[in-house]
Amino acid sequence: MLCVINSIVASAMCSIFLKETNAAVLQAQQQKAGGAVSRPLDESVRGMDSSRHPMIHSNPDVSSNPAPAKTYVILGEGEEEEEEEEEDKLDREREGESEDAGLGSSLDEEQPTSSTAPLPSPPSLPPSNADSVLRERVVLQATGAYGLLAFSYIIIDETLPLFMKFDIAHGGLSFTSSEIGFVLSCSGAVMLCFNMLILPTLGRYSKLTLYKTTNLVAIPFTMAWPLAGLLNSRLVESHRLEAKSPVMYIALLVISSVKNSLAVVTFTAVIILVNHSVPSRYLGKVNGMGQSFAALARAAGPALGGALWSITIRYDMVFLNFIFASCMLALGQVIVSQLPASLDRKREDQGEDHQPKEIELASVSDTM
Repeated sequence: MLCVINSIVASAMCSIFLKETNAAVLQAQQQKAGGAVSRPLDESVRGMDSSRHPMIHSNPDVSSNPAPAKTYVILGEGEEEEEEEEEDKLDREREGESEDAGLGSSLDEEQPTSSTAPLPSPPSLPPSNADSVLRERVVLQATGAYGLLAFSYIIIDETLPLFMKFDIAHGGLSFTSSEIGFVLSCSGAVMLCFNMLILPTLGRYSKLTLYKTTNLVAIPFTMAWPLAGLLNSRLVESHRLEAKSPVMYIALLVISSVKNSLAVVTFTAVIILVNHSVPSRYLGKVNGMGQSFAALARAAGPALGGALWSITIRYDMVFLNFIFASCMLALGQVIVSQLPASLDRKREDQGEDHQPKEIELASVSDTM
């Protein structure tokens, strides 16, 4: 009898419980469709076997409209699988985003950014026409005159000590080493005073005029050395003048001082002419070429001067070295006389051959 009663009571309770469960499920579906209910799932409940618990448990103390935070849903097998698939999909998406972020950071560390990446090299500009400028007639004449001037004066400077040491009977002066040093030192002091006091005042004159004048005057003063020696030997032989007389010292000091002062003006003028023969952008090249010519002349001058002095001693021709140096000065005079008067002014950069146009440089910078 008791078993029958218990079965009846249990079936009644099960029917009541099923009705309440169906009502709760219907309400949960409606709330989910409306987007207003969130369902906090209990992982321990979700992990239970759906075949043993195909029902939804709700707190009996809660009213027919339970609060969303207090609702616990036990889904059926199909809904649980869908929920697990959605969470797995979300987990995979999160893992993919983290991998992408890690890859991006590694690439940022390995590869330089656009701000630090090296800029592309600019296109090469047209080659310079310096070679064609250095082959111009004006440039070659100016640098050639500089080389000839250096060649002439190196022969004179090498010959003077030998000439003053030469025997007075053969047209020399028979000076000792100390006497030669005294004459050359005094003329050097005069040249220093000339550089400080007179040379700055000559800057306002034409450089071509200065070169032509001083170079032309230097020719007779070059020939004055052997003439003074021959005159001295004749006067000494005739006993009209004593050897190494004060008159001879004064004459040699004047000749040497004038020669040095003329050399200073001539070298200054020819160097300025060389600089004025090209635009400013080629000054380094033209000065290098001029100095090369002068260095070659100063290297060959002593060798040639020594050979000529050997001929002088053998054939008693004291004029030979001075004649050769005077001829070189005259040749330089001829060359400089053909230079245009425009060399008195600085040559400016003109035309496409001397300086690229600004618009071309701008277009090149735009392509970078």
